[in-house]
Amino acid sequence: MSEQDFAGRVALVTGGASGIGFATAQAFVARGGAAVIADINESLAKRRADALGERTIAVVLDVASEPGWVAAIEATKGAFGGLDVVVNAAGVAHTSSVAITDLEDWNRVVGINQTGTFLGCKHGMLAIAETGRGGAIVNISSVQGVHAHAASLVYNTTKAAVRMISKSVALSGALFRPSIRCNTVIPGYVDTPILDPVAEMFGGREALVAGMSRDVPLGRLIEAREIAEAILFLASERAAMITGTEIVVDGGLTVPMHITYAQAM
Repeated sequence: MSEQDFAGRVALVTGGASGIGFATAQAFVARGGAAVIADINESLAKRRADALGERTIAVVLDVASEPGWVAAIEATKGAFGGLDVVVNAAGVAHTSSVAITDLEDWNRVVGINQTGTFLGCKHGMLAIAETGRGGAIVNISSVQGVHAHAASLVYNTTKAAVRMISKSVALSGALFRPSIRCNTVIPGYVDTPILDPVAEMFGGREALVAGMSRDVPLGRLIEAREIAEAILFLASERAAMITGTEIVVDGGLTVPMHITYAQAM
């Protein structure tokens, strides 16, 4: 992509202060766009925005809060005059099987991963339509939204829901002129802070990363910037006729019946 693919365009990125979200905001600004770093962590979001420069602002956003979304959109319009791209990257991991999943935990994860994506699509689409240039929404699922895992009930469920939200939103967005596209990126195992809350269950972060890497045919975890590249492609005019679909960036993890490097050796 050229450095100016997004000149004059504005992107709001949830979970924008860390991980995939920050990598996406960083790449968007590097290619000429303006970015809104929307995150629950106010101090980190502000530091990130300051680091990226004048075409970036930070907004505090609990993605499960509809009033929060309204305020974030208004802040975006106030700073940049409109909105062209929404990236719903905020998410939270959770590990437990059905029999031991607390309703409180279920509701919390659903609120962030699923309801947050819905609200981002709803208010993002309205704001993009108001700007009148068309645009794109990119939602972040997971390979765990493709294949079930007994110990990740609510995470699997919410990430599977994100995929169908995207397809449904894509059909709604296609009715606008100019159109508003919606697609999903499905990451595999990404080395981001989302691993931290569960690392101790696997003997620490280093052990967790090593174990996960052995499961990936390409032999390592994915870097956040590699997911950002897929997101930026879907948000760009190069993907003008791509909507309602998915890009899997997983190092071959979801290829059926694969033999890992470790097994081959």
